Amino acid sequence: MSATEYAVRCRQLEKVFGAGETSVRALRGVDWDVPLGEISMLVGQSGCGKTTLLMVLTGLLDATAGTVEILGEALHALRGARANSFRLQNIGFIFQQYNLLPALTAAENAAVPLFAAGVPRRAATGRGRALLEKLGLGARADAMPVELSGGQLQRVAIARALINEPRVIVCDEPTASLDAESGRAVMELLHGVAISPDRAVVIVTHDNRIFEFAHSITYMEDGRIVRRANGNGTTGGRPPGIPDSMQ
Repeated sequence: MSATEYAVRCRQLEKVFGAGETSVRALRGVDWDVPLGEISMLVGQSGCGKTTLLMVLTGLLDATAGTVEILGEALHALRGARANSFRLQNIGFIFQQYNLLPALTAAENAAVPLFAAGVPRRAATGRGRALLEKLGLGARADAMPVELSGGQLQRVAIARALINEPRVIVCDEPTASLDAESGRAVMELLHGVAISPDRAVVIVTHDNRIFEFAHSITYMEDGRIVRRANGNGTTGGRPPGIPDSMQ
């Protein structure tokens, strides 16, 4: 593959927390490529460095050494407002605990990245409402987070991640808090996003129920990548409810 066919390219990444005898080497020379058009899963025991790697490759943590490219952009060269703008435009985040704002409706939560980008509130909320409709949650657009089920909360979080149509979707344990049916519905939505040749989904997970959706599975241990395996990367057909603009 050429460099333009990768969403993420990491080379010799190191991350050390602390200094001296109490320092912790969380990443140890990590090389990892994430192709566009695929779901790439990152797995391993707790404490192996998965979440640290996720934070470094999205620029939320600075690497101690090594390089990261996102969509061909050298992430380590971006600073301040430029780095924030790049993340806002190109990277969508989905978390295990949803991280929704309790005082906002579902539509307003979906629109939060648009608020951050300066889109007027009425227009941003309207776009959030329209995206929730396409994700099968239009009837709950005015509901508060406390009124939603776990699967519905995660759909709102997915809408928030997709609202700016980013090319890289990064997920930290997106199904761990969900039952099997809700988790599968979430993965079908993410699969529908990832099959676009211009996008990629990166998932850190312990949930082996969703491995069938992976195009590739990368295993970490003690801050290193120790093995890679190909996955099925299919759900047997196009999932329903994906916005046409995200195909």
